[in-house]
Amino acid sequence: MIGLIRYILRLFGGDFLRTVEQLRSLPESAKSITKPELIARLRALAERRPRTREEQTQLAAELFVLGERIERSPVCNETPHNIWHFLSDADIRFKDARYAKSQLDDTLAILKQWERTNA
Repeated sequence: MIGLIRYILRLFGGDFLRTVEQLRSLPESAKSITKPELIARLRALAERRPRTREEQTQLAAELFVLGERIERSPVCNETPHNIWHFLSDADIRFKDARYAKSQLDDTLAILKQWERTNA
């Protein structure tokens, strides 16, 4: 985890840590997340297309804090493996449009399938 944080700091600078701390201070960040809530949140995040460095930093921080929230929730053990990649690969998506499209398409398909198993 320390290595990941150092890497993210090189990419996004101190703004990332400040944003993470702001997000962590929100009441919802301390709560467990249910599967339907997680699917909706992931879908909303997957549909965002940040254009500026600030928007990229904000999205990366939101994904990071969401990952922490998932880890504290019962849904953690059933979260598909590719979702963890989606949460941690924001920097790659920002650099590589082809990778971004592929991963976002896969993520949305996985969410659709995972949602059906919830019904």
